[in-house]
Amino acid sequence: MIFKITFVLSATAAIAFALRRSSAAVRHMVWTLGLSLALLVPLGAWIAPVVTLPAAVRFVTESAAATAVASADSFAWARWLWIAGAVLVALRFAAGHARAAMLVGRAEAAANRDGIPVRIAAAGTMPFTWGLLRSVVVLPSDGVSDPIWLHERAHAERRDHWWLLISQTACSAFWFHPLVWFAARQAEAERERACDDLAITGGSVPESYAEVLVEAARSGMALPSSAMAVAGQTPLEARVRAILDGSVNRRRVSWPLLAVAAGCAVALAIPLVAQEPRIHSVKEDGLTPPRIKSKVEPAYTQEARDAKISGKVVLNIEIHEDGKAHNVKIKEPLDAGLDVNAIRAVEAWTFEPGKKDGKVVRVAATVEVNFRLL
Repeated sequence: MIFKITFVLSATAAIAFALRRSSAAVRHMVWTLGLSLALLVPLGAWIAPVVTLPAAVRFVTESAAATAVASADSFAWARWLWIAGAVLVALRFAAGHARAAMLVGRAEAAANRDGIPVRIAAAGTMPFTWGLLRSVVVLPSDGVSDPIWLHERAHAERRDHWWLLISQTACSAFWFHPLVWFAARQAEAERERACDDLAITGGSVPESYAEVLVEAARSGMALPSSAMAVAGQTPLEARVRAILDGSVNRRRVSWPLLAVAAGCAVALAIPLVAQEPRIHSVKEDGLTPPRIKSKVEPAYTQEARDAKISGKVVLNIEIHEDGKAHNVKIKEPLDAGLDVNAIRAVEAWTFEPGKKDGKVVRVAATVEVNFRLL
């Protein structure tokens, strides 16, 4: 899964670089689609139908209590670490949304402006656009200049609150992956530039708009805290340069282009979420079952020895073309520690892969690990 995510976001970065002469709106679309595809990567494992394998190769091995004690379950720790990190990151984003929702709730409703709902907050409040189903623009009671309004209006028109949720979901799910955070930062930077472009094409004079932007930063209306410096420039510097560059492409994304891009993304998503190659059964005609080449005996844990636990752990595995056990799952558990040791031992085994009509294939197998006390 990590390899697929890395591939998707690396390809996204390459496409965004190739489109560096295009508008910020186009590059934002590319980064957002890349993050969306990354979120689809684990979907294949969740929606793929379960394959029932009534007939499998069966292997049996034993472990005695005299064997050395195994190390802790690193896989379980990694799984809980991922869950903890995802929850913490999601809570951080949720806290930001909660604060925005509170500000919106406390602000007074005002007349719509350019067809967009507006709420008035206390003087000095930083203008922002927020919403889940529908955007609301919050403005300070002391008013804002036209360039600032045009920028916030652009956020509302572009439905940027939806695209932000995609970035935040990806960062929460894959918090450990640096490319995901890089893609989210790039999407945020391009999102702000796209709104700058709409404000300028909507009537703002570039020089005046840049001056207002700088003054807003000086007065405490800071840029989003998640925006970070790129290539030695602050986001503000990069935005001002783009605002004052008359050669910059400021076109918005057209619906036909969005439809084509979405179609391409769907086409790319199909192999990403596609099922793995077929798993064969030993009852099939022409199938040569796999056989063990080398194996590691599982170890007793000290806790199981002290508790005098004995019995068997039954595992369902798939023996792939590389001669290793994959997708190891517990069919009949015994004890948490012994279950883990059985899995780790079997994953270290090597096999002569099974063959179907002379071709190496993936074969289902069952491993019975017997733990006995001496």
